[in-house]
Amino acid sequence: VGFKNVCSGETNVVFITNPLNEDLQHPIHVKNIQLVDTTEQSKIFIHRPDISKVNPADCVDMVCDAKRKSFLRDMDGSFLGNSGSVIPQAEYEWNGNSQFGIGDYRIPKVMLTFPNGSRMPVTEKAPYKGIIRDSTCKYIPQWQSYQCFGMEYAMMVIESLDSDTETRRLSPVAIVSNGYVDLINGPQDHGWCAGYTCQRRLSLFHSIVALNKSYEIYFTGTSPQNLRLMLLNVDHRKAVVVGIFFPTLQRLDVYVNNALVCPKNTVWNPQQKYCELNRHLYTEQFLPNLNSTVLGENYFDRTYQMLYLLVKGTIPVEIHTTAVIFVSFQLPAVTEDDFYNSHNLVRNLALFLKIPSDKIRVSKLMRGESLR
Repeated sequence: VGFKNVCSGETNVVFITNPLNEDLQHPIHVKNIQLVDTTEQSKIFIHRPDISKVNPADCVDMVCDAKRKSFLRDMDGSFLGNSGSVIPQAEYEWNGNSQFGIGDYRIPKVMLTFPNGSRMPVTEKAPYKGIIRDSTCKYIPQWQSYQCFGMEYAMMVIESLDSDTETRRLSPVAIVSNGYVDLINGPQDHGWCAGYTCQRRLSLFHSIVALNKSYEIYFTGTSPQNLRLMLLNVDHRKAVVVGIFFPTLQRLDVYVNNALVCPKNTVWNPQQKYCELNRHLYTEQFLPNLNSTVLGENYFDRTYQMLYLLVKGTIPVEIHTTAVIFVSFQLPAVTEDDFYNSHNLVRNLALFLKIPSDKIRVSKLMRGESLR
């Protein structure tokens, strides 16, 4: 009641971000709202990021995410007039004020590199900046944000589970979809060590995504060996397909509820000990399906080094890098000891080098009787 312009040119606002918080503003879901004596411009206000926090002791060299990842979802249309969402202008000052640390130059290099090593123009991969939007999105200057009715938005959490999650920087993290690229920095450093900031920041990233879409994720730092993804506050039928770039070709195991989910191009072997190649599928059938009922459905594209997986409902999906050697598509990945096992060494080397096994010779070293 009574949210409007008041004396001294000030405005009361129904929903407003906390100007002192640079870490995370949790999503707001509303329904059954009744507005009385309230103006349209007084419904929402999202602050701009605080550039004073762009320093080594707080957000390092890029603004933190709280104001760039705040959003409101109207569940029944009682607040916005129709069911929809309000999302921030995450691309504010992109390639503009350098103090914000946001621009094409912060996009991870791997995202703009073809498999042959040549560079990809930014305009080809991601001509649009900020959170994914469609034609129904309208920018409202008084809110400093977009009002959207065409897509259902949710927050997706990307969390490193590595032991160095506080000390090894992964950001900026790029999330790409439909020609849009958004950059995520992560939370602020709040620790104090012997009178100085600890320079420890959790590798915990919150992105705003449109549901039932596909995304690609690229880390500026080396991708974590252990990773967790989950959607917040969504229906169990809603999902996204996520492709994550990994710089190495190690085996990536996907777990849901502590249970291994075999890649889509494999099946459990008869002993239920490992996943073996399914020869009855075609390449176009490998990618996870948004309508699949298999939580964590996944496939690793070795050409582009992308792990594609299905994140559905609010159940977390974990990715763990396994210390095994990939020999051939004809064989499961093996440990180092199994690879060098004398019984299978010739076969493993032949498959690994892609040469006939009769081209490999086993040498017997003899101790010499005299010095040369």
